Amino acid sequence: MKRGLKYFVLAVMMTVLGNGAFGQLNPGDIAIIQYNSDGTDNIAFLALTDITAGEVIYFTDNGWLSTNAWRNNEGVHTYTAPAGGVSCGDIVTVILTGPAVSASGDQIIAYQNASDMIFGINNEGAHIWQPDAIDAATSALPQGLVNGSTAVALDEIDNAIYNGPTTGTKAQLLSWICDYTNWIGDNSINQTFSGSFTITDCGAATPLLVANPSTLTGLDYIFGSGPSGQQTYDLSGTNLTPASGNITITPPANFEISFDNVTYYTTAQTVAYNASTLSSTAIYVRLVSGLAVGTYGPSNITNAGGGATTVNVSLEGEVTAVSAGGCASDLIISEYVEGSSNNKYIEIYNGTGASVDLTDYELHLYANGSGTVSNNDPLTGTLADGAVRVYQNSSAVIYSGDENSVACLFNGDDAIGLYKVSTTSYVDIFGCIGEDPGSAWTSGSHSTVDKTLVRKSTVTSGITTNPATGFPTIATEWDVYNQDDVSFLGSHTMTCASNTITTGTVSTSPFSVDCTTGDGGSVAFTSTDPFTSNTYTAQLSDASGSFASPVNIGILVSDANSGTINFVIPPATPTGSGYLIRVVSSSPAVVGTTSAAFTINLTGGPCSCFEIESILVDACEDIGWEGENEMFRFSVGGNPIDVNDITVTWPNNPWLGLCQNATTASIVSAINATITGGGSLVEPPGGIIPAGAEVMFFTSTDFNYTQFDFSTLNYTLYAIFQCAGNTAGHFVNHTSPGPVLRTLDMDVSGCGSDDVTYDADLVFNGDGGTVDFDIPGNPTYSATGGCSTVPIFPVPVELTTFNASCSNNDVLLTWSTATETNNDYFTVEGALNTIDFVPITRVNGAGNTNMETRYSVFVDSDYRYFRLKQTDFDGAYTYSPLRFIDCGDNGFELYPTLISTGEPVYIKGDVHELSIFNVLGQQAHFDLNENIITGLSEGLYFVVINETHQYKLIVK
Repeated sequence: MKRGLKYFVLAVMMTVLGNGAFGQLNPGDIAIIQYNSDGTDNIAFLALTDITAGEVIYFTDNGWLSTNAWRNNEGVHTYTAPAGGVSCGDIVTVILTGPAVSASGDQIIAYQNASDMIFGINNEGAHIWQPDAIDAATSALPQGLVNGSTAVALDEIDNAIYNGPTTGTKAQLLSWICDYTNWIGDNSINQTFSGSFTITDCGAATPLLVANPSTLTGLDYIFGSGPSGQQTYDLSGTNLTPASGNITITPPANFEISFDNVTYYTTAQTVAYNASTLSSTAIYVRLVSGLAVGTYGPSNITNAGGGATTVNVSLEGEVTAVSAGGCASDLIISEYVEGSSNNKYIEIYNGTGASVDLTDYELHLYANGSGTVSNNDPLTGTLADGAVRVYQNSSAVIYSGDENSVACLFNGDDAIGLYKVSTTSYVDIFGCIGEDPGSAWTSGSHSTVDKTLVRKSTVTSGITTNPATGFPTIATEWDVYNQDDVSFLGSHTMTCASNTITTGTVSTSPFSVDCTTGDGGSVAFTSTDPFTSNTYTAQLSDASGSFASPVNIGILVSDANSGTINFVIPPATPTGSGYLIRVVSSSPAVVGTTSAAFTINLTGGPCSCFEIESILVDACEDIGWEGENEMFRFSVGGNPIDVNDITVTWPNNPWLGLCQNATTASIVSAINATITGGGSLVEPPGGIIPAGAEVMFFTSTDFNYTQFDFSTLNYTLYAIFQCAGNTAGHFVNHTSPGPVLRTLDMDVSGCGSDDVTYDADLVFNGDGGTVDFDIPGNPTYSATGGCSTVPIFPVPVELTTFNASCSNNDVLLTWSTATETNNDYFTVEGALNTIDFVPITRVNGAGNTNMETRYSVFVDSDYRYFRLKQTDFDGAYTYSPLRFIDCGDNGFELYPTLISTGEPVYIKGDVHELSIFNVLGQQAHFDLNENIITGLSEGLYFVVINETHQYKLIVK
């Protein structure tokens, strides 16, 4: 529908204009300042930019649907700028022909192309845009417009006129015009704007980006306890061009950024601006975890876009070593023997305090300056705490090592890496990978040729980041001995700290979080010695119990050797039962033991715009054109996605855009004919993928479906296709030796992005090799292949009906299922719009059954939209389609829901009890006086009225 309407409007515009220009205006380039629905329907608008002669603007009273398309069957008026054009600051009166503006409430939306909005005014209800256009009087806020800056919703009145300030910048005037309190009117008498405007920045102004402060230092942490604490800078912009767009923020290597201090990114991210202005935006910055000891920076974050000069923010951080004598966090290379002839040895040491499974490690040899692995030796067996393992050249004779290794074919100019498979990273590097030093790396008497090098006892961690050049730690971390000296092989000394911390009981598990609200608890700890000027930090592992990237969740400043740390599990933490907490200290730096495993349950996910779930890396094909037969699957979060906003960066091949045409329809139809599991493939109607959908992304419209088996599909799977043209593979099949890392990145403009990385060395070697990803992006590789292993999975519940009806003062929800597999429970969720859903009640499922099962439940009529969230016993979940029903006014209204700091919020209705919570679930401080809320600082809040009615409020 949306796409068809767009083509229709384009055809009309071309008929009107011939070859004239159109589509050059941006949101906020005009502002409606007069609205009359009695007598002769007319409006007046203020030009906030120069409008060239022949420029066309459409004005319609068609409403905008929540699905981001027009509600048709009303009128459209075409305005064409006269000869000479319209100057910035001019006021233009338009007698409407086409739209018949209703005196009982209506709207006027200005646009150019079908989805290129310029301004909107809503005159239906109490200064609100409705959740959806359900009749001729109502309208959702059109996409691309922002209420309060490029759109205004009035208190319903027949004839209205702007009555606020008339001198200011474009941004100021837009904010005043879009404030409903600056409008007056009459239900009988037409209004006429008789004044004039002075726009102080009508002339071309210099686009400007400002970052404050411009330098951030002290982004530090103790080795093994990263990431660093966060710091922030404020980014703002004025006079940006075009009037709406994005500023790109690119962090340097080893640093990451966030907009909410919850989700962090190491890749470039964008922040949107409107009305040529970027409001002050906090950018959180920290040094990434897992770095080796050393100084990082100064290096720059770049902030670019909007036609402004790029501004930089300088960053500097440091990873400091655990205090002398601290214990190791992983294995290290403890000795290197570059002896005569074939007498080559490498010794590794375990000082972690526990036995280590060596099958998670590999020894890599990089010969003669090569940047790729020359010889790879996967290790085997178990290495006890405090023990060493000596690897030798198979022809070595001066010492009897533990195992022969192909990595021991080195000379003095070859680099060696101790690689950890589970983290796809090095835990120690000897030399410099990719550099040929000539005959050897040297420093004074130290050399990597004709010498024995023994790691100093004070060294407790390996080199995890490849040096930029040279071997900078050869003299500081190694003792040098003569050639063929093997007297130190077979044992190693590492001095460990006497202080230890024991992490104790974690309270109140399991924890429940959602996409915006965390959950609190506490953890007890004890230490063997008292500390001085110390900060204890509680760190959270990932769902598998790994502390590769620990999350700091609570602190306690204390010199005592016992205590309790209160913490908050962050919002959007993935569901899992293997989480651990450990307590670490700062002075001295000690990493404590881990707690018992506990469970975290995430409701309402995925919390991001979407999540990439699986890739068919090695496709099935019959003519050698693999690029046409690949696919990957992703799930959609809580909001619908427009396919026109999608771009993909492939590991290989250019992005060709998406196509939906007769060819794709034929492929989908043919696949559906093969499905016996009860499911189906569906192309997104109008290009809109609904919230909660599962989507298969096919890499070409030339996809050969006969090579694959979709027969077991038992749910609705949306299908989108890249346009044809890439015949070579988009991914990298099994490649050895590794690591061979490849990244798939998908971006949805204005919504978010996701990227996943896999190691081609670990992919199944054959057709049908797949890689699955959890929410954090950790890969799981298929052990087998075959063309039946397309990346689909069966949904455990087949929902056959879902209905809503009014019953007295309640809503009766009924639904039925044809089959259920491992169905734990249903959560009924309600909302006043199509976005802000909250849990209402929970209904237990039938577990496993092949019989029809019917459910019913009465819920409050306070909500208009309802959906079911079905959850498996293993925590996986899916959403039902939405159901809308209006059983009468709930008596409450909160307005506006987007304000600036210091502005009031109004409540309509009889308030007996009011609570306001921030995104961490903490109660906020505020003032309430006669249904007016004041005193809220910047942030996202949830307002709960009389314990039952919940609204989302944003304070900028």
